[in-house]
Amino acid sequence: MRRTLEYLRPNVRNAVGKYYVEEGWITKEDLQDILALDQQQQQDQHKQLAHEDSSAFTSTDMDISSLQHDDSHTSHQ
Repeated sequence: MRRTLEYLRPNVRNAVGKYYVEEGWITKEDLQDILALDQQQQQDQHKQLAHEDSSAFTSTDMDISSLQHDDSHTSHQ
């Protein structure tokens, strides 16, 4: 039964896991272990997304600076 929980979406896994504990199919400790892994995976995903966002921001800054145009080519009247 524990393995079944691993295939469920995290937002459903908690409710189904509690039901499994009530039925005696898994222990509370099993459920806590699985939910702890969920939290760790979520933290890892947030870190990865934050890194990707900061990388995208840096490359955008570089692109913007390369788009600055030289006013010496325009005529002023």
